[in-house]
Amino acid sequence: MIALILATVLIAASWYDMLNYHIPDWLTFPAIAAGLVLTQNWLGALTGALCMICVGCLGLAILKQETIGGGDVRLMAVVGSFLGCKIVLLSFFIAPLFALLYGRMYARKKKELPYAPAISLAAGVSYLWASFIF
Repeated sequence: MIALILATVLIAASWYDMLNYHIPDWLTFPAIAAGLVLTQNWLGALTGALCMICVGCLGLAILKQETIGGGDVRLMAVVGSFLGCKIVLLSFFIAPLFALLYGRMYARKKKELPYAPAISLAAGVSYLWASFIF
């Protein structure tokens, strides 16, 4: 049941991000709350959010522009709240690889890249194959 709830949120966030280049708060905040209530993975939620905040700060310092949106930070907190610290870290490192795969398609159209699909794919791969990867 937990995996189904998370999958639903990730699919909705990915779809919304691809269409609008934005992940809505009305989707992420209740999902974080549900993940924390169901699994008590406070450290996972914090780890996911802090990893994304660090990357965003690094991108801001180097490129002098916003590189990670707040919705991406909250979506990684959702992944962490449902799946825990270990899997959210694995997702954090796998997500850029997926972003590279579809990034060229968006590079021709817009400057922005919707990152929620990469986070979602990475979370799915991490959830399904974490025991094999570790």
